[in-house]
Amino acid sequence: MALDYLFDFLLLPVLFFIGLVTSYQDFRYGKIKNKWIILGMAWGLGIYILCIIWALIFPYLSQIFPKISFFILPSYILKVFINSAFALIVGYLLWSFDFWSAGDAKLFLVFSLLLPLKYYWKSALPYFPSFSLLINIFIPALLFLMAQNLFYFLKSISISKIVSLWNSSLSKFKINYFIYLKTFFGFFLIFLTFQIIKLELGNIIGQSGFWQIGIIFLVTLLRKSLNKAFQKNWFLILFFLGIILYLVYGYFSYVYPMLNKLTLLTKDSLFFMVIFIVISLLLSVVEESQKKHLPFAIWVLTGALITIILKGSLLSFVMKIK
Repeated sequence: MALDYLFDFLLLPVLFFIGLVTSYQDFRYGKIKNKWIILGMAWGLGIYILCIIWALIFPYLSQIFPKISFFILPSYILKVFINSAFALIVGYLLWSFDFWSAGDAKLFLVFSLLLPLKYYWKSALPYFPSFSLLINIFIPALLFLMAQNLFYFLKSISISKIVSLWNSSLSKFKINYFIYLKTFFGFFLIFLTFQIIKLELGNIIGQSGFWQIGIIFLVTLLRKSLNKAFQKNWFLILFFLGIILYLVYGYFSYVYPMLNKLTLLTKDSLFFMVIFIVISLLLSVVEESQKKHLPFAIWVLTGALITIILKGSLLSFVMKIK
């Protein structure tokens, strides 16, 4: 489509330029300068405003650019602005939860504005396709941090250190085992609840696994607050009673065995619970690493490149979500 090539030509060179410059400066000086953020925002907004003006005078432009459908520009640009608004909110939330710096959040917003929507088509959320970009940013960054920490751990490893770490972990578990069990049970009930919602409202929310990834993302963001809530017995009891009532209702309402449904729901919930635990552990590494400077601009650029190559997210590529 000619319109796609037009946006590639107008937006991608600026995206790569800003990505390379900010990656170098973030790595070298530990800072992303606002002038590059302003440049990216001004360029992206300027291009889209010009496109809106072009669409308004389409009868004249159709003679100059006969292969470009200017009729679809308004709806396309609206999707871009909605996506950018979500990117702003999510970037702010990640900054407020100390997952990255304010400069990283602003750079993510710039990339969400400049990256054409066609590169999300394999795994796009309806109103926030840049969620795929976010996944492609964090997965390589988390894997790198995990490998880096594993390298330093193996470099300094010793038998006495392993024994000491094991004894310390075991002692901590013996003292706080009931708290750990309540926390695990609480998060499991949350994922089980969302699996029930998916089962009952699948025709409305769709069967794509991306909404479940979004739930994992949301629960991960709120994990510290939820962890505190799980220590209050009434919170767990409320969730548990709700699920029991659903099972009782299902037992008398559905023609197929409720036990089979519960088994399937439990299996899916445990699967996403494992993903959540892994992500939480990796994010704890990020939070610890953020005490030192992490040049996240490099990973923002890496995520953009992955998105362009895959036209979707790494998770959709691995899980084959279509």
